[in-house]
Amino acid sequence: MEKLIYIKPSNSTFILRDEEILKKHYDVYSVCLDRSTNQKYLLSAVKLFFFLIKHSFSAKIYFTRFADYHTVIPAFLKKIFHVPFFVVVGGYDATYIKKYNYGVFNNKIRAWCARFTYKQATCILPISQALVENTNRFAFEAAFKAGIMHFVKGLKTPVKVIPNGFKAPEDLGEYGDVKENIALTVAIVNRKQTYYIKGIDSFIETAKLLPDYRFIMIGVSMDLIDKLRIKLPENLTVLGPVPQVELNEYFKKAKVYCVFSISEGMSNALCEAMVHKCIPVVSEVMVLPEIVDGAGFVVSKREPKEMAEKVKRAFDADRSMGELAQRRILSDFSDKKREKQLIQLIDSFLK
Repeated sequence: MEKLIYIKPSNSTFILRDEEILKKHYDVYSVCLDRSTNQKYLLSAVKLFFFLIKHSFSAKIYFTRFADYHTVIPAFLKKIFHVPFFVVVGGYDATYIKKYNYGVFNNKIRAWCARFTYKQATCILPISQALVENTNRFAFEAAFKAGIMHFVKGLKTPVKVIPNGFKAPEDLGEYGDVKENIALTVAIVNRKQTYYIKGIDSFIETAKLLPDYRFIMIGVSMDLIDKLRIKLPENLTVLGPVPQVELNEYFKKAKVYCVFSISEGMSNALCEAMVHKCIPVVSEVMVLPEIVDGAGFVVSKREPKEMAEKVKRAFDADRSMGELAQRRILSDFSDKKREKQLIQLIDSFLK
C-alpha cells in the first residue's frame, strides 16, 4: 500500500470519516494539529514541518482538509519531494465575511497562505460547487461573492467536486412514529462571532414567533448567552455539547432541523439529522440548498418571519417528507460514493 500523510486540522466527525476511508486503501500516517491556542497552533505547525521532512522520502500522497496557515508547509514541501498534494475545501476556507472577521481570507498573511496552498496543490477537492463560486444573498442586504475562484484569480489547479459521505447508523431503525414537534439545531458556539455566523440569533427569534412548539439548541454556551444578554423564550432549551449517542436520540425525536447560518459548508449535523428523518429548514447559503434540494424548506431572506413560516410548514408536513430527506442523504451523499470518487481520483495521480 502507498504511504499517505493525512494532515488533520482537528478530529471532527467528517475528518475522521475520511481517515477511515483512506486507511482502507493506503498506509496512512496521520498528524493532527492542536489549534486550541495560537501558541499551540504554532508549535503544531513546527512539528508538522519536521514530521513531513521525516516521512516525505517514502510518502506518495499528502492529504488535508481546509487551507490555512499550516498548509503552506505541505504546499512547499510538495515541490521538493514531488509528492501529490490534495486539499479538501470545506467552507470557511472559501469565504470572507468582513463584519464578523470570518474566513481564511480575513487578513493578508492568512489569505496569502490559502492562495499559495490552492495554487501549489495537485488537485483541489471542494465538497460542493458552491465552494468554487457562489454569491451570498442571504447574509446581508448587499450580496457578496465567495468561493475559491473569487479569491484566487486565474487559478489553474485542477478542481474536482466530491461531496462528503454519510451512512446510516447501525441503530437507525424506524423513527416515523416517535417524532415530536421539536425544532432542533446543533452547533459548537462559544464565541460572539460563531453565534452570528451559525444563525443562533435567528433560531432564537424564530422560537419566539412559534411559542406553541419546542425548540432545542445543542452545543451553545449558556455563558455566552448570558454575556450577550440574550433573553430566551420559555419554549427554547439550551444544552451544551453532548456525546454522539445522545445526539442521535435528539435526532430521532425532533421533527424539524434548522440551519440558519449566514455561511456554511456541508453541515455534518444537518446531514445526520436528515438521515434520522428530520425535515430540514435551511438558509439559502452556499451548500445548504444543494443538500436539501426539495427534501425540506429553504429560507431566502434573513428574516425571522420567513423562517418561522417555513418551520411551521415543516411541522405541518407529513412523515413522507422526513423519509424523502433520509433518502436524499443516503442516496446522493453516501459514504460509498465519496469513497469511490476519492480513491479513483487520488490513484489517477499516482500512475
